[in-house]
Parts: sequence; C-alpha cells; structure tokens
Amino acid sequence: MTDTLDILHITTVMGQGGADKQILDLSKEYIHHGHNVQIICLRPLGPMGNSAIKQGIAVNSLNLSKNIKSTTDLIELIKSAREFDPDIVHGHMFHGNILARLTRPFVDASAVISTIHNIDESY
Repeated sequence: MTDTLDILHITTVMGQGGADKQILDLSKEYIHHGHNVQIICLRPLGPMGNSAIKQGIAVNSLNLSKNIKSTTDLIELIKSAREFDPDIVHGHMFHGNILARLTRPFVDASAVISTIHNIDESY
C-alpha cells in the first residue's frame, strides 16, 4: 500500500448532478484505498452531500447563498482547508476551481488539481 494522502475536494455544490456524483465516487474510492478525504462545498448541501455524510465522508458546507462575497467567507474556507492539512487540493466546477487555487498558498499541499465538468464553466 502507498502512503496515505489527505485529499481535499473544493466544490460549488453537492446536489444531484454528474459532477457531484463524480466527487462522491472519487471520495469513496480514495477512502477504499486508505486515503483521507474531505469535501468543502460552497453552497448548502443537496442529495449527494447528504449521501456523502451518511457514508462517513467528511463534508463541510459553507452554506453560501451563491458565491463568496466577503473576505470572511474566504477566511472560513482557508481555515477549513488548513485544519484538514491536505496533500492534494482538487477543485471542481468554476468557483471550486478558482477557490482551490486561491487556497493553495495557505496550505502545504503538494498539488492542486482543477477539473472542468461542463463546457460552460462560467456559471
């Protein structure tokens, strides 16, 4: 077995879409292989987020109505990321990708990954 990794997913939503399912499936597979996973979701949790919690995956929702609108929101994200101390930060969807990159200087992650899940990432 390889060394255990701490993998942080930052995503806009954990509703019921394909990207949300991919994050849930990736998280389950990483845990199956002995890694630690946390999901930080910007918006309130939906079905996939609740499913992740029921399956024992650490999920932290910032419960934002839309997007980060203040430095307080950004500080909360950074605080959550630092507490987890990830080896890898994986951003999903437009806002999750931007925030994964903004979080990078504040955590000691060796890699930041950005996944585009839609041909129109501007929403």
